[in-house]
Amino acid sequence: MKKSLNRQVKLVIVLLAISIVPSFFLAENIVALLTKIAIMALFATSLNLQLGYTDLPALGQVMYFGFGAYFLTLLTTRAGYSLWSSFFMTLFAGIIMAIVIGFICLRSGTLFGFIFLNNGISLLIYSFVNKWMWIGADGGLLGTPRPSFAQDILSFHIFSVLVVGGCIILLYLIRKSPFTSMLLGCRENNERLLFLGVNTRNVKWFAHIISASFTVVAGMLFAMRNTGAYPTYLLNLLSTEMMIACIIGGKNNFMGPVLGAAIVTAINTGISNHTIYYQFFLGIIIFLVVYFLPGGILPWITENKDRLLKSPKSRVLSSAKK
Repeated sequence: MKKSLNRQVKLVIVLLAISIVPSFFLAENIVALLTKIAIMALFATSLNLQLGYTDLPALGQVMYFGFGAYFLTLLTTRAGYSLWSSFFMTLFAGIIMAIVIGFICLRSGTLFGFIFLNNGISLLIYSFVNKWMWIGADGGLLGTPRPSFAQDILSFHIFSVLVVGGCIILLYLIRKSPFTSMLLGCRENNERLLFLGVNTRNVKWFAHIISASFTVVAGMLFAMRNTGAYPTYLLNLLSTEMMIACIIGGKNNFMGPVLGAAIVTAINTGISNHTIYYQFFLGIIIFLVVYFLPGGILPWITENKDRLLKSPKSRVLSSAKK
């Protein structure tokens, strides 16, 4: 386990270096896109704690993303608190919100009950925010500050990547803890755990709270990136896109959602600048993955890495030996 942990931590460090070093030589719009990819990677990875390990498709997960953005902006622009005080107060408030909403959704006792309650509460919050003039209604709230040392696009990108990297390492430590074995047990054989005396509802509740906490952090970073909070942060379409990211990348692989988020965000933000039919490309990728790579892209790469890394000459020699 220690060797596996060291390998994964090294992988995260390499990815951080790949995300930061080239940004010194790229145009500002590309750096801004990389920042968005990093934030969405955190969103997708936190969502996958529920989707990948407990089979709970939290369609309303975006409410925590939007809450992080709006609550941070309100505390800094309306209440006058400093950025860092607001950051930790928003995180604490998000945890309280997740405790209450998670309890309500899981009390239904069924998968469909959880899905519909989670989605319904999210739609309720979106409708409320989109109509309330005091928090900007459909125009949103402007003026979310950035840290004093991360005012320009490049420095904020480095700050965001470091925060996202730290959060993903924490999520990986949770992934390697005995708690994840309980989550997998809930997914594979919920009845057996109940027979053994495990309160599976509380296990899923705790997973929901942890997942929501990291999603709140992603929402705060996104508000800082765009210097504002807008109702589009609460649209359920965003949760759907992140679920697609988990499935494309591989929801049973820890780094799968990171790859999936990069693909989905690059298509939605990069290709959409060149054509209005950008969703066509995303639809093609979904079709190909579902039919030919049902486990996701990253698990397929992991399983076939030896064959993919072989040179054409070595492939010919190996086939000749057979």
